[in-house]
Amino acid sequence: MIDLVMLIDDNETDNFISKRIIELTQFAHHVEVKNSGKDALEYLRQHQGSAEHLPDLIFLDINMPIVDGFMFLYEFENLEASVREKCKVVILSSS
Repeated sequence: MIDLVMLIDDNETDNFISKRIIELTQFAHHVEVKNSGKDALEYLRQHQGSAEHLPDLIFLDINMPIVDGFMFLYEFENLEASVREKCKVVILSSS
């Protein structure tokens, strides 16, 4: 079982459904929900020194305001190697 999954999506309904599915299937012990790419990047920067707080898997929406999924990925590549190596990113999009 995965320890921590992060959901990054500006749609609260999608986050609720995704989180609930993860919980019901016991896919992960914990789910961290961020409503924007900006909030997610701030979280990752704050926790880059503590691997236990970093997600193993990130589900990323592409279409979001301000910091969209592509900008998130660009900024993600500039984070410390420990973050990039631990966190695997899966892109979710209805596009």
